[in-house]
Amino acid sequence: MVHVLHVVRPQALPHLLIVLQRSEHFRPGPAGEWLRELLEHRDERAIGVQEVETWAREMTEAAAAGDSSSLESLNQFAHHLALFPVSQSYGRGEKMKIRTGALAAAASFVLGLGPVRSKDYLHILLPSVASCAKDTDRKVRLAALESLYNICRTVRQAISPFCALLMDSLIAAANEQDDDVAEALLAVESLLQIIVCESNDISAVNILPTFLAGFRLDSSCSSCAVLRWIIALESSPWLGRDLLHNHAELTQAIFMMTSHNDNSVKTLALECLEQFHDRAIDALNKSRHPFSYCEVLEVLFNQCRGIHEGRWSMAVRWIRTIIRYRTKEIHNYTAELLDVLVALSERARAGFHFDVVEQVEHCLAELEAEVTQILWTGVKWSAEDQERIANVTVEVSKSDNRKLRFTVLKWFKLLLSYHPECLVSDKVFISVLSGLEDDEQAAELCIDIVGQIFRTKLQESSFKALLQNLLNFFKEKRVLLDTRASLAINMLCDSIGPEQAFTSVCEILTSEDDILFVGEFVEKLNQILLLESRMNTLRSKLPNFRSHASSSSLKLRSRGSTEEQIKLFGILFSTFVVNEVAALSIALLCQAYEMSSFIVGQIMSHIHEGRSASTYNRNALLLTRLDKLIRMFELPVWARMRLDFMDPQNNRHLKRCMESIDALMPQSNTWKIFRKRLKTLQVVEIDILEHFIQECPRDKPSQQRADAPRSSGPAEEEENLTRGYFDTFMKGQDKISRQILHAGCCDKHR
Repeated sequence: MVHVLHVVRPQALPHLLIVLQRSEHFRPGPAGEWLRELLEHRDERAIGVQEVETWAREMTEAAAAGDSSSLESLNQFAHHLALFPVSQSYGRGEKMKIRTGALAAAASFVLGLGPVRSKDYLHILLPSVASCAKDTDRKVRLAALESLYNICRTVRQAISPFCALLMDSLIAAANEQDDDVAEALLAVESLLQIIVCESNDISAVNILPTFLAGFRLDSSCSSCAVLRWIIALESSPWLGRDLLHNHAELTQAIFMMTSHNDNSVKTLALECLEQFHDRAIDALNKSRHPFSYCEVLEVLFNQCRGIHEGRWSMAVRWIRTIIRYRTKEIHNYTAELLDVLVALSERARAGFHFDVVEQVEHCLAELEAEVTQILWTGVKWSAEDQERIANVTVEVSKSDNRKLRFTVLKWFKLLLSYHPECLVSDKVFISVLSGLEDDEQAAELCIDIVGQIFRTKLQESSFKALLQNLLNFFKEKRVLLDTRASLAINMLCDSIGPEQAFTSVCEILTSEDDILFVGEFVEKLNQILLLESRMNTLRSKLPNFRSHASSSSLKLRSRGSTEEQIKLFGILFSTFVVNEVAALSIALLCQAYEMSSFIVGQIMSHIHEGRSASTYNRNALLLTRLDKLIRMFELPVWARMRLDFMDPQNNRHLKRCMESIDALMPQSNTWKIFRKRLKTLQVVEIDILEHFIQECPRDKPSQQRADAPRSSGPAEEEENLTRGYFDTFMKGQDKISRQILHAGCCDKHR
C-alpha cells in the first residue's frame, strides 16, 4: 500500500485522506498505539513533540544502516500521523488535543527525518495538514498553520510539487476573523511565496486552476489572497512571465476583480494589472519571450465592450502598449480595434468619462500612425476589414461627437488611399458627406475624400449615382449651400476637370424638379465660373457670339466657335436659364448681347408684373442676385465686355442691356459704382463717334454696304441657333412660373 501512495498523482491528493480512512491496512499498529497514547496521556504537548522528533531521527539512522523494520515503522507512523488530524473520533472535548498534537507531531516528524528523507513522506502528511487549515475549530486551524510553516521551513524546495494543494487551502482559509490565526496564515503564505519564487520546478499550468477557483469563491478575503499570490509570483523570472504570456483567462479574471464591491480587492487588482502591464512592456520591447498578445487582445476587447467603467481605462492603456510594440502584427486587428475603440468612446462620452475618451483618441491616433507605416510597405487589408471600416464610418456619422467623426473620416481616407478599388456604397458615401456639417477642417477632409472617390470612380457606372447623391445632400441641407457648395464644386473641378464637372452637374440639374434648389446651385456654379482662376480653361472653351459686322477700329478679334464650344454653351445655358441672373451672366460672358438684352427685358417684365407675395419674394431675390453680378463687373473676366461697351454703334444690345440694368438697380453702393462706369463709357462713346465720322465720310455708302455681311447659309444657321437659345430661356421661365404658382397655391391652402 505504501507503493500505491507514491504513484498517486498530485491532482488526487485531496482525495487521499478518504482512501486512508477506508483502508483496512492502516488500522492502529504498535507505532499508532504508541502515538495515540503519547497524545492522549501527555498534558504537555511539547514534550510529546520532542519525543516524536527524537524517535524519527533514530528510525532514520537505523533505516540508513539497513534496518528494514525501521523503514516500515516510519511508514506506518506517517500514515497514522495523517489519520489522527482528520479523524472524526477526536473532534470534540478533551480528545481535540489529539488532533492538534498530531499536527504538531507531523512537523516534528518531518524535522526528525530531515530535508532529504522527509521528501518520501510529504505526499502522506501534507493533504491531512492542509485540510486542517480549513477546519471549523480555531485551535485546529492554528495548529495546522503552525505545522505547515515548520514543514515548509524544513523541506523548502521539496514542497514545490504540493504548492497547488497548499495554495488552495490557504486561499480557502483566507476569510479568517481571529487575529492569531490570521497572523499565522500570513506567515505561512509569505514563506510559501518565497519558496515558490525561488523554485524553477513549478508550472503556471498547475497553479492557474487554483487561482481561478479562488476568484470564483464568494469571498473578498479569498480574492485578496489570490491577488496577493499573483503579485508575489509576478517577480518570479519563470512564473511571472508564464502567467502573463500564456494565460489570458487569468488576465480576464483580474480585470473582473477591478469592479469588485470591496475596495481592497479593487486596489490589489489594479496593482496586479499595473505589474502585468510593466512586464508586458518589457517583454514586448525586448522581444525576448513569447507573448500571446492575440489572446490578451481578445480579453481587452471584452473589457472595452463591457459595462464596467472601471475597466475601460486600463484596457485602453494595455491596447496602446500592444499597438506601440507589436506594430506589424497589430495590422490584422486594425478593423476590430477601430470598431471597439469607437464604440467605447461613444459610451464613455455618454457616461461623462472624458478621461477614457481622451485615452481612446490618443490610442486611435497612435494606431493610425503605425498602420500607415505598415500600409506604406504594401500590406493590404482584407475585404472583410475594408467593409468593417466602412461600416464604422456609417455608424459614427450618426454620432454627435465631432472629434470622433473627424478621426473616423481620416481612417476612411487612409482606406481609400491604399485601397482605391474598395466598394463605396451609397450609404457610406452619404456618411462621408455628413462631415460637411462640421467645422472647416472636417469639411476640407470630407471634400478631399469625396474628390478621391470621384477620381477613382469616374470611369465606372456608379459615378453618376455618386454625383446624384452629392446634389441630393445639398438639396436636403440647404443651409450648407452658402458655405460648402463652393468647396464641393471646386473639388469636382480639381478631381475630374472643370468641363467634365460642370457638364455632369448640369445634366443632372436639368432633370431636377426642385427649380428653387437648381437656381441656388446654379448661382454657385456661376460665381465659380466667374471668380476662380481654375476656370480659365473652361471659359476659354465657351463660344463667342459677337457679331462680325463691324467697321470700328476698336473691334475685338473674334474667335471661331466650334461645334464643341456651341454644345458646351448649350448644356450650361439650358441649366442656367432657371436663374435669370446666371443666364444673363453666361450670355454676357459669351458676348451674346442680343440674348442678354432679351433676358434683362424679361427680368424687367417680371418685376413690373409682380403683385403676389411669391412673385414679390422672387423679385427681391432677382435684384439681390443682380446686385452680386454687378459687383463682379470690375473683375478682369469682364474686360472684353467693357471694351465692347466702348463701341456702342456695333453693340446696341449691350448698351440697351446695361442701361436697363442701371434702371433696375436700387440706389446702393454697387449701383453708384456701376453708374460711374456708365458715365465714363458715355464720354468715351462721344470721342469714338467723332473718330468714326472722320474715318467714314458720307460719300462712300457703297463701300460700307460692300463691307456689310451678306446673308448666307452660315448666317441663317447662326440665326436659328440664336432662336433656339431664346426658346430654351423661355422654357426655363415657364418652369419658374409653375414653381411660383405652386408655391402660391400652397400658401393659400395653409
